[in-house]
Amino acid sequence: MDLYALLRRLPSACYAVTALTLYLLLLWMGGQETTVAHLPGRDDFSKVYHVVFYGGWCVLVWLSMRRPSLLVAVGLTMLAGAGDEFHQSFLPFREARLTDVLLDTAAATAGALLMSALARRTALQ
Repeated sequence: MDLYALLRRLPSACYAVTALTLYLLLLWMGGQETTVAHLPGRDDFSKVYHVVFYGGWCVLVWLSMRRPSLLVAVGLTMLAGAGDEFHQSFLPFREARLTDVLLDTAAATAGALLMSALARRTALQ
């Protein structure tokens, strides 16, 4: 059994709940100055955190859909990234950046393209 078929065996609601929980944790933890200040390599790796989180989050969104769509998965992830940046604009120790939303969207696109390729490969077998 290939990876995509294995991932699709879990109910889509499991992926939706996991994605929502991770996003809410991100917002909550990102709002705590002590958490943000103690992230390992925060200054050097902040963009890596964006790529890993939003790329993985897009994969979870993809898996939560009954009929996955690249455009919808990337769009929802972009909105989540914009929501996170909007939230940060209200925090005195954080700042909102358009470049972070663009990076989140690029990571989401990579995650969605990966899932699309895995789905096509599974359909061909």
